[in-house]
Amino acid sequence: MVIILRNTGIYIFLLYSVIFLCSLNRHKRKLFLKFMMFTLALWLLYVGPFYQYLHVEPADKRVMFSIPVQQMAKVYNQGGDLLSDEKKMLFEILPQERLEYNYEPRLADPMNGALQMEALSDAPLKYINLWLRIGIKNPVLYISSILENTIAYWYPCSLVDGYTRYYRKHRPIEYELYRESSYFAPITEPPGRRKSKIPVLESVIMELMLTNLPQKIPVISMLFSPGMMLWILIGSMGYCLRQKKRDKGFVLLFMLVIVLACFVGSVALIRYCLILFYGFPVIFACLTARSCELQAPGSVSCLVSVNMGEENDEKLG
Repeated sequence: MVIILRNTGIYIFLLYSVIFLCSLNRHKRKLFLKFMMFTLALWLLYVGPFYQYLHVEPADKRVMFSIPVQQMAKVYNQGGDLLSDEKKMLFEILPQERLEYNYEPRLADPMNGALQMEALSDAPLKYINLWLRIGIKNPVLYISSILENTIAYWYPCSLVDGYTRYYRKHRPIEYELYRESSYFAPITEPPGRRKSKIPVLESVIMELMLTNLPQKIPVISMLFSPGMMLWILIGSMGYCLRQKKRDKGFVLLFMLVIVLACFVGSVALIRYCLILFYGFPVIFACLTARSCELQAPGSVSCLVSVNMGEENDEKLG
């Protein structure tokens, strides 16, 4: 489902499949390759004839350039090492006025919107070379640009405020939705209509999402923090692999690959990394479950139980 529901889903599937493939023996590898080919064929059918039949417009390719445009914009705005001819080339794809007025370290949307796709398409190698040249001279700014744009994903105490910072400065129509928080925008876009069956609960949720109060209360804020959930996921995966629970470790690895794909996006938002929250029971189950043991050809016994310690294990034995 991930390759259907997300634009980056196919890349998530391919990356995870390659990693998983390397862990299999020869016989299982052949079976998994057949599964991969079948899945890719279905995906090509879905994004090809099916999209055309329903007149689905392709995704905007500007989002793919979120990291490089933010990096170059940061170098320009932070007074990095830029030659005059490099600035001139940069202004060809990112207008100077937009660079100076719209740049926001935690939100790539303004720079993506300013990107001149026609100029970039005409001479892609020219601008790839420009990005590399600037990066070689300003590696620290390039790294800090990625870290700052994704800080809500990896730093537990960070606020989810990518839109809030930008909207406080420019105050567009949607300002009220992101006045204090970018955690969740309680909006329903046309042709959808909002019709709550429990309006009291809805109003409470909307108030929580429109303020940053849940993200500021000590301890409680960790329950709302994608950064904390990410480190719990990484720690749990490491524990499973250390305990030789490879089957559980690969389940958590799939979740991790999905979250890491969010790092190349334009802004860190909860809706992109929801798997960290609704997947938490899976993390808990992987930590407490026993590994599956092969007893006989065609039969697998899975002992799913809480680890009660070595003494209990000896008694059960």
